[in-house]
Amino acid sequence: MSVCMSLIGFSVVHGVSQNSLAGANWLSAAIGIGLWFGLMPRVSVFCLQTAGSIAAQSTSLSQILGSAGAEPLPALGHVITVVGLTLALSLGLHVSAVQYLIESYTIRPTGQLPDISIFSEAGIAQIAWGFQLAFSLAAPFFILWLFLIPV
Repeated sequence: MSVCMSLIGFSVVHGVSQNSLAGANWLSAAIGIGLWFGLMPRVSVFCLQTAGSIAAQSTSLSQILGSAGAEPLPALGHVITVVGLTLALSLGLHVSAVQYLIESYTIRPTGQLPDISIFSEAGIAQIAWGFQLAFSLAAPFFILWLFLIPV
């Protein structure tokens, strides 16, 4: 999958910009920018997992099926994550991912050092959005739990 994405992106953005740095500086700048542009969409998966964990703890359904990965994710959290990713892919996320990859080269050309203040502000805004979405998705489960508490 990553090879196909690289071939699609390379064929579109090849020659968009000439690198202004050389050697290790160019490589470190490219790796840092790539990691940042890769981490930002991953925040949406983190928010689905966080919403699933909150919902599972609210409904007392945590750890029914054991762990699905390196860290134990509640069964309800796993279901919410898989359903969210399935819905995103059925709505055309794979096409948006290619557009995101191509536009990342126009936003931040290859070989230019990034402005850390812009990246940190955008990262904080994205993580804040992720937590807001996670709590919004888990709110119905929490409200249901409040009404079902035995008195």
